[in-house]
Amino acid sequence: MNEFLLSLLSFAILLVPAILLHEIGHFLAAKRVGITVLEFGIGFPPRLAKLFERNGTEYTLNWLPIGGFVRPLGEDFVRPVGEDEESSDRAEARRRGIANPKSVSQAGPWQRIFFMSAGAGMNFLTALVIFLVMALMGLPVVRGTTLIVQGVTANSPAAAMGIERGDVITRINGEHISSSTAFMEYLAFQDGREVSLTVEREGQEPFDVSFVPDSTAGAGAAEKVVILGVVVGSPADQAGLKPGDIVLAGNGQNFASLEQLQEFTNRHRGEEVELQIERDGEQLTTQLIPREAPPANEGPIGISISTLQSNRILGVTLSDYDTIVDYEPATLLDAAQYSLRRTAETVGLIIQAPIEIIRGNLSPEQARPVSIIGISQIGGMRLEESLQYHNALPILDFAAVISLALGITNLLPIPGLDGGRILFVIIELLRGKPIAPEREGMVHMIGILLLLGTMSIFLLNDIINPITSSLR
Repeated sequence: MNEFLLSLLSFAILLVPAILLHEIGHFLAAKRVGITVLEFGIGFPPRLAKLFERNGTEYTLNWLPIGGFVRPLGEDFVRPVGEDEESSDRAEARRRGIANPKSVSQAGPWQRIFFMSAGAGMNFLTALVIFLVMALMGLPVVRGTTLIVQGVTANSPAAAMGIERGDVITRINGEHISSSTAFMEYLAFQDGREVSLTVEREGQEPFDVSFVPDSTAGAGAAEKVVILGVVVGSPADQAGLKPGDIVLAGNGQNFASLEQLQEFTNRHRGEEVELQIERDGEQLTTQLIPREAPPANEGPIGISISTLQSNRILGVTLSDYDTIVDYEPATLLDAAQYSLRRTAETVGLIIQAPIEIIRGNLSPEQARPVSIIGISQIGGMRLEESLQYHNALPILDFAAVISLALGITNLLPIPGLDGGRILFVIIELLRGKPIAPEREGMVHMIGILLLLGTMSIFLLNDIINPITSSLR
């Protein structure tokens, strides 16, 4: 599906409901503490139509499809209004049959804090419910891995069975495979016993082949280090390394394990090194400088690696290919525990992100703020993943994260946000009297203008430099 359409669709199914549920939280809290709600709007003005009126509240449909809003007595969208506007709102409420209308300013401090925090509370509740539903649907459980055949030795048992380069071995004797190393060890203990392998080949149905391992054919397995992926712009990328390259040695030191390569690159951070690699049977050399302070999860040279296993008994060279994942529904109790744990972990990660940037564990690009366009772009990727694998978990998980992020953001003590409003109530509790509505309103208006300016910058950045370009 077109990337723009996916982003547009993800906006409709992620952000619009998250914002609308946030406003429903405010609405229910206002009703609970007796604050008069003059209007509950779906979308943002200008108004398209008045749907109906109930108990003095107008329910409206508006032209801008970005969530909704609550207009309580004595406030506009983001701030308290002056006495004249509140008097006008009060008269309007009486015309609708509300005998004793109650404004936000008439509510007690703790009632106002409850009302102002209820939007974020609804976002937290939404995330809890989504995580609960995900667990009940079935959470991923790793059963094993598949192995891809990187090479076949002539006149070997593998060649005799018709195994070819690019084939994927999914099972041995009907059982899942935990790793290429475990696979090789298993073969070594099956000397003289028939072993069955389940093989997948592109364009064909899975098939089984069998052979009898003969330990006299060789001394088992030898390991090599193969590159699985290269980070764009990393030293490895600049040096021309590619997925599938086998890293043989560095500065003349042979590598027989992942640990040896990792130890070598860590020891030579900031120094130019020479790597010997094998590509399509040909040996090449290249130079690069391992980074002293690489971005998180990239490593000094910017590659992901795995072990390439060469087995003489079977006559193949293998590497781990893809994990085998099943989805196992949880019980209601386990699902509830999972929901609470995931919510706490996600909140912790969101709050911790700025600290990790300061510490250098996260690059600014990895934790960059995004606008609604950036969120929609990422959501489009998650939606595409869900559609591709016919599984709702990727888009549901992202919906829960967005709901939590929206709730946390709104609780920040910034003028114009719910947290900024709560901060003024706390100041009122400390000083024993409220700040004049006009002054508070001016502060919130300035805060909103600054927030809109900041969001415009984020929005422009997401258009010029789509966040998906660094995630794909």
